[in-house]
Amino acid sequence: MLYKVSEDEQDAIPISEITFEKCGIKEIKNIQEWIRKDPRILGEELLVLSVNRCPWDKSRREYDILSMDKSGQLVLIEIKRDNKDCVAQGLDYASKLVSMTRANVLPYFIEYREKYCGEKLSLEEAKIIIDEFTDSDEVYNEFPKEVRIILVAAGFSNDDTQLALYLNSLRQLVKCVKLTLYTKDNELLFNSNTIIPVKETEQYLVGIKEKEDQRILKTKKGKAILDRLINDGIVKIGEILSFQYNLPKGVEYNKDNPIFHAEVIRNENKPARVRWEVDKEEYSLCKLTDKICEEKFNLLPRGWYSTKMWGIKNTSCLVELLKQQEDGSVN
Repeated sequence: MLYKVSEDEQDAIPISEITFEKCGIKEIKNIQEWIRKDPRILGEELLVLSVNRCPWDKSRREYDILSMDKSGQLVLIEIKRDNKDCVAQGLDYASKLVSMTRANVLPYFIEYREKYCGEKLSLEEAKIIIDEFTDSDEVYNEFPKEVRIILVAAGFSNDDTQLALYLNSLRQLVKCVKLTLYTKDNELLFNSNTIIPVKETEQYLVGIKEKEDQRILKTKKGKAILDRLINDGIVKIGEILSFQYNLPKGVEYNKDNPIFHAEVIRNENKPARVRWEVDKEEYSLCKLTDKICEEKFNLLPRGWYSTKMWGIKNTSCLVELLKQQEDGSVN
């Protein structure tokens, strides 16, 4: 139940629950768009890779959203207004996605970013955005074998609930997110609540999966771009990077504003990070880019191409510096 606190803070006023069907809310036109634009509705950070595609056969049964989580694992998101056979459908689609490689995903990701974000990415640029999104110290050539499933519905049947719990006991991570719609004073509100797994169980299961993934994924592509530039002497520890290149529409660089500057730092045996001039806190470039875009410019996180936005002041962005180094044009 959802309540509104009265102006004098003396009463809790109940807000009426209403069905999605009664309000004319559609799976693809509405709910999918909400999630596509801001996947944090599902309780975690996700990079959307593609929507409404059918890469496996000619059946034309399209998945709703294919995404990737911070650990680099593929996450299938299936949306249902009702609660009919949610888990079975999610398993069916996930079983077809287990063979998806990064090479398979890249064309869909490039197509998605052009259609929805207005970006024309090369294969290399798309790879870098995917690599930068993960929290891993090093980047891998392939996705972990298993595909996580997030099911989104207004409710889940007992059968679906029991099946999801059973699958989680087998370490097949299935997440069930319940969306509840409310109406008050001609306004629509909704609540997103993860009902399976509970938070404590989810952290335990994710920890197990991450250990398995580290054991299985032996082939590494290499260090992140900032670390490579530091190792090559192009960027120095303590140097100030500027957030001034290839910025989103409406964002203008101001050399005198600390928002746009961060100091390069690196602790022993750990990947390079930056210390933001605004709060003196440490961040990865990806995290700081998301923070700046959202908090300072009201732009939703989407997996920004951070190393193409940060660089050495009035010189080049980090990606260009790396290219110049590889071409031998930087000493």
